[in-house]
Amino acid sequence: MKTTSTKEHQTQENLEQKTTFRQLMGGEFLLNKKMIKWYPYFFLLFIMVGILVVNERSIISKKEKIKDLEIEYKKTISNLKKNNQFIPYEQNQLLIEMMNGQGFVKNDKQVYKILVVE
Repeated sequence: MKTTSTKEHQTQENLEQKTTFRQLMGGEFLLNKKMIKWYPYFFLLFIMVGILVVNERSIISKKEKIKDLEIEYKKTISNLKKNNQFIPYEQNQLLIEMMNGQGFVKNDKQVYKILVVE
């Protein structure tokens, strides 16, 4: 006759699974002597994950900055076109040729300067 006051014996395998799961979820496996040699690898993994998170945030912020700059560029171009201050590429090339003919020389910073020859 079975009573409710007696507990059924659990199998050793079932008990080990519960113990291993509890150790894994509770972090007790880190205190095991066998795991001490793995500490440097866990630390390296932690550092790599940290670097990954920082790089992802950096990439996202750079993408947002690029989008903002593109929007600003489009607004500026549209304002220049409205005010007739925008010079198309073909006309720009003609102006550059005229400036070169008048003595303006283009330097590396794409700024024109006048050279005085004596």
